[in-house]
Amino acid sequence: MIGLSGPTIAQSALAVPHFGKIVDVPGAQERPDSKIEYRVVFGVTKAAPKRDQANPSLERVARFVNLLTHYGVGRDNIHVVAIISGPATAIVRKPDGGASQPIDAALIGELTSAGVRVAVCSQAASAHGIAATDLLPGVHLDVSAITTIATLQAKGYGYQPD
Repeated sequence: MIGLSGPTIAQSALAVPHFGKIVDVPGAQERPDSKIEYRVVFGVTKAAPKRDQANPSLERVARFVNLLTHYGVGRDNIHVVAIISGPATAIVRKPDGGASQPIDAALIGELTSAGVRVAVCSQAASAHGIAATDLLPGVHLDVSAITTIATLQAKGYGYQPD
């Protein structure tokens, strides 16, 4: 069995400093290419298993952005969208609304600061009783997750379901 541990990267130097921990594994191949424009849409549908944990699908988005920036991909070459729907929908509600976990609010804030477009399906928001005025700062309200994913795929984005 190959040991896959490596030194943990200093999180403070990463695009999403408090989430999406990465390690530098010696000998790992197929590293990000700084000459490529990365266009990826992440479907975020699953809720965290426990209320005090960050949403694992959003953590995955943070890890992806951190890996790209750590390996020299410029922010101008990173086009990432996280579209939230299904059981994960509640994480976009402002904390005073009672449903959002403060940890997810912090994670969404760091993702948007790093240039990630975070959006929620309006169909799912409506089903969860979430109005546009209830959304965390920086969260966009899209017509639907299905149309967002289809439109972005037509524009050349790769799709990463959770």
